[in-house]
This record gives sequence, structure tokens and C-alpha cells, in this order.
Amino acid sequence: MSSLRTLAVAAGLQPEWQDAAGRRQTVTDGALQAILDCLGHPSKSEKQIAESLAAIEARDARGVRFLSVDVGDPIRLTSKVSGRAELTFEDGTTRSVTVDNGELSPISQSGYHMLEIDDKVIDLLVAPCRCYTIADALPRRKLWAPAVQIPSLRTDVPKAFGDFVSLADAARAFGQCGADALAISPTHALFPADASRYSPYAPSSRQFLNGLYGDPAAFGATSDGRDVPELIDWHAAIPERLARLHNSFDQALPQIEETLTAFRRQGGDDLERHAEFDALHAHFLATTHARGWQQWPVDYHNPASPTVRRFVAEHADDVTFYIFL
Repeated sequence: MSSLRTLAVAAGLQPEWQDAAGRRQTVTDGALQAILDCLGHPSKSEKQIAESLAAIEARDARGVRFLSVDVGDPIRLTSKVSGRAELTFEDGTTRSVTVDNGELSPISQSGYHMLEIDDKVIDLLVAPCRCYTIADALPRRKLWAPAVQIPSLRTDVPKAFGDFVSLADAARAFGQCGADALAISPTHALFPADASRYSPYAPSSRQFLNGLYGDPAAFGATSDGRDVPELIDWHAAIPERLARLHNSFDQALPQIEETLTAFRRQGGDDLERHAEFDALHAHFLATTHARGWQQWPVDYHNPASPTVRRFVAEHADDVTFYIFL
């Protein structure tokens, strides 16, 4: 094994693996060097590799700073230290414990705890053996809950696909029937400008909601019309819904501008970057057919770049619409 690959393994990387087809794959030296550099382990020369290895060995000799264990399992530290230690539980209570040759007795209380021994501090994550379940919450009665795909929901008002208003109607209806909960399909943000990317299981962000589930009628727009097909035609339905949402935005902006500004302020940089991405994605999809940021010009890869900031200034109305969405 080369010194570079020895360093990679010491740093916790896996230079070789077997893919889903059973083929053996190997990470290139260039990729390993780039990853190691990002991790703070320079590896461009034999001297750098030796220094990085020495730093990792010195770190390991000091012992770990974080351990994850299950409730009731013995806790083994990396060093063979022995003596008295202080254990501080997540709730702030403390207890004096004994560490014997690097081993600590099992902890029965789950949570984020802290172990102090000599001059070392180790964070302990003690996890429960299983997840908290509905049966734990309500052990004395059975619950029932339907599961729905939001786009499949239908209401008295014809729509090309279900939305958050349809979901609210369904929740009320099931609640009146005695349901305890309602399981729903993912609501993560997608790529609104690309009608081919309608799967809720391939989001652009899991931090924000799918604006296409907004109901234009909430802002005074008309319904999708009476000619709604029985099956969802995503390639037609998404552009139509997006256009109607944009029209609703244009008409409602004077009335909602103050609320939208407050929402924008509360969302901060994350919301701004998300809206800017949507505006950029729509622009490049329309002009170059680029479906992902990887196909954009390199100057657009960094949201803080002068090129992106200039685009945002020139397309401020588009960005504001995606904030609204």
C-alpha cells in the first residue's frame, strides 16, 4: 500500500470498495489528495504525508473526544487509562465513576453526557436500544391512520393534482372519521421549472417545501378548470400550476408585500440561496437545457461569486417570486 493510501485509511477513508454490480472500484490518487486536503491532512508530497500521519497518530494517542454507545453496553475508551472520573449527564446531574483499564461501566440513561478524566473531556452519546414508538406513547389503545400521496388527493374543486389545501380537507375528513393521524408523501422542495422532475423522493432541498403544492385560488385565482384529466399529466400540469402561481403572485404582491418581506427576513440566507438557486435553475434550463448546477458555467457554482450576485440583482423579481413560492 502506498503512503498516500496508508494516510487515507488512517484518516478514515475507504480507497477501495465494491459497487452494486459487484465491480471493485478504486479512488484515484488525485481524489484522495483532494479529500485529505479538505479534511486538514495535506498529502501533496511524501513530507506532507509523513507529517499528516504523525498528526493523526498523535491525535489518536490522546484518545477520542466522542463516543457513541447503546444504553446498557460496556464503554471502552481508546486509551487504557484507569482512575476516578466525573460523569455529567445531559440533565446536569453528576456522578463519580471508575474507569478501569479504559473501560467504564454501562450507562442506563440515554442522552448526551460528558466524561471528565484527568485533563481529558469525552462526549458520550448514549442511545436507546430502539426508537420511541406509538405503542410507547399510547400503550392502552389501538390507533389508526391512513396514508396518502398528496398529488392523488381530489376535492370538489377540479385540480390537476392535489395540493396543501386538498391535504387540509383530507385531514379534516379523516379526523371527523376518528383517525388519529395522517401519513403523507414527502413535501420537500423540487425543481419547479423542470416538469420532468416531479418525484417527491428526489428533492432539491429537504429544508424547504414544495411550492407547487400551493393553491393559486388562495390568492384569488380561478381553479384549474373543468377539463382536468383523470390521470396526472405532470408535463402539462406543472407548467400550468407554476404559471397560475406566478399570476397570483403578481396580482397579490401589493397586498402581501409586508408579510412576504417579514417571511424573507425570517428565512435568512438559507431561504435567499434557495430562491436564487431556483431562479438560476429556471434560467439555465430555459437557455441551455441544463438540468443541474453541474452543467452551469463554473462562475455560477459559488452563490457568493460576483457573477451570481450580478445575476441576482438583474433578476430580483424572479428571486422574489421563488421566495413567495
